[in-house]
Parts: sequence; C-alpha cells; structure tokens
Amino acid sequence: MYKNILEKIYVYAILLITLILVFSCNKKGEDIIGPPQIFIKMPETGYELEVGDSITLSPKITYNYNSIYTWYLNGEKIANKQSIKHKSVKLGKDVYSFVVQTPNGKDSIDIPVTTIVMINFAELKLEGNADVGLNLPQETPWFLTKGVIFPANPSTETQWFGYALCNRTGQENSSANVLSAFTSETAKNTFMIFSQPPSPFNGAVIFNDGRNHQIKSIAVCNSTLVYLTIKNGAEGIKRFGGESNNEPDWFLLTIEGYNLGGEITGKVDFYLADYRFENNKRDYIVNKFTPVDLSSLGMVNKLVLKLTSSVTGSNGEILTPRYVCIDNIKILN
Repeated sequence: MYKNILEKIYVYAILLITLILVFSCNKKGEDIIGPPQIFIKMPETGYELEVGDSITLSPKITYNYNSIYTWYLNGEKIANKQSIKHKSVKLGKDVYSFVVQTPNGKDSIDIPVTTIVMINFAELKLEGNADVGLNLPQETPWFLTKGVIFPANPSTETQWFGYALCNRTGQENSSANVLSAFTSETAKNTFMIFSQPPSPFNGAVIFNDGRNHQIKSIAVCNSTLVYLTIKNGAEGIKRFGGESNNEPDWFLLTIEGYNLGGEITGKVDFYLADYRFENNKRDYIVNKFTPVDLSSLGMVNKLVLKLTSSVTGSNGEILTPRYVCIDNIKILN
C-alpha cells in the first residue's frame, strides 16, 4: 500500500517538475525571441518619385508569429497587411507608418515618400554624335525642360554664356575634356554645364509658368578644366594652395533665389573647392555630382548662380575658369 502511494507521489512529482520545466522553457523562449524588428532598404531621407510613378512598400520582419500589421498614411489608418502600393499623384510629401504587433511586443517605422519634379535633362538630345551642344530648340536663346528655362547666349560653337548640354565626363588633361564633368561616373544622361556670363542675372534659371516654386536640391560638379586648373594651375593661374600648399584658396558657388516680385528670398553657398583648412589633408575639390540643399530659399521663380574665387587677377577678375556642371534639380511644388 505504502509502495503504491510512494509511486503515485513520485509520478506526480515528475509531472510537476516537467510542467515547471516546460513553463520555464517557454518563458525563456519568449524572452529570447523578444519583440519583432522591422527592416526596409530605402534612401536615408525616404523615397522620391515623380508624378505617375509607383512603388511597393514591403518591409521585412524578423519573424511572423501571430503578427498583426497596420499601415497609417499621414497619421490615418489605411490597411492591415504587410505590403502596400503607393502611386504618386501630386507633388508633396507623404509619410507612411508601418506597425507590427506580436505577443512579444511591437515595432514601427516611418517611410517618407516625396513626389517631385526631377529635372535631369534626359529628354533634351544632343545632335548627332556630339557630347557637348548648343542645339537650342527652334533657335530660341534657351533650353526649356519641364517648365524651366535655362538661357544660353552662344557666340560660337565652343564659346557661350549660360548653359550648354553635355554628356561628357573625364579626368584627363586633354582638349576633349575641356567641357566635361570631372567625375569617375559615366554620364548616363545629359546634364548642363554653366558658363558664367558677365552678369550672372543673364544666366538666371526661370520658371516659365509665372508662379513661385519650392526647390529641394540641385546636384553640382566641377568641370574637368576647373578641377585640373585648381589642382595643377595653368598658364598665368596659380594652383590652389600655392607653392607652400598653405594658401587659403577657395572656389565658391552661390545660388540665390528670387520670387515673382524680384525680391531675393535667400542664398546658399557651396564650396566647389576649399583649401582654407589648417590641416591640408582636409583640402578638397568636388569631384562628383553632389546634392546641394536649396530648401532654405523658400518659394522662388528664379535661380541665379554666381561663381567666385580667391584666385583673381590684378583687376579683381576671377582667374579660375567660371564653369560648373549641374544636374538633378528636384522641385517639390
């Protein structure tokens, strides 16, 4: 009798220990798993699309056990699924929020999608096999693309003020690279090379719809001629830093914004080359297309580009060649 009782106690004890171990393991498993995590590969500032473009937003989750998905658009709930499709209809910024909830916790992520007008000059074509051109449409003194005018005042096929189309890149000192962008990237589309006129206002970029617009950014790069002149010097032009490499030289692009009333809305300075650092290792010359933030200019109808340099002649005239390459102008509204 006592033997049977002891056996039953033993069995119950084993069952109790087993239940405790199972519960403990489950609890530890939950602690090990922890809350879910969301991952999505996107640009640092979010996605940028043009009107009519679309994108599928499909975040990755570390695990999908008992997961509940919720999407919000600008704070308003819109869906309960893992992926959604966005189509850009009008200019502006939308913010999607994605939330995943599980028994072990939740995670969330914001996904900005901005609809822009992208001016990359892709629809403007060079004539024949040319890689630099002043083939102005209908013999007008400007290029017109996506509602924006880029003026040009050619005197010959190789001399002009204002803008010219280009798709040439190169880093070697040759006559073929005089009018090219100094970048190791191959030009996929045409860009513009700007030659500063005697009055920068004669080269002003203007919206032709009679309205003010918000510009997000513009990408700029030194031309090959400018880069090599800054680095090595040229006849009658010293190289930046001088013989000692310590002279505080600079080449500056200033972009000014003007509204319809002709009032200046602001200006943005961007150094295309800067040798003013105490540590010479920090000296630089821009050698690729680099975005310049223009959002601080506010609502504008006109942009004026001005090039200045520390290297000047006796009369104060800039000796650094007055060229800059531009591309990828992003317009928000």
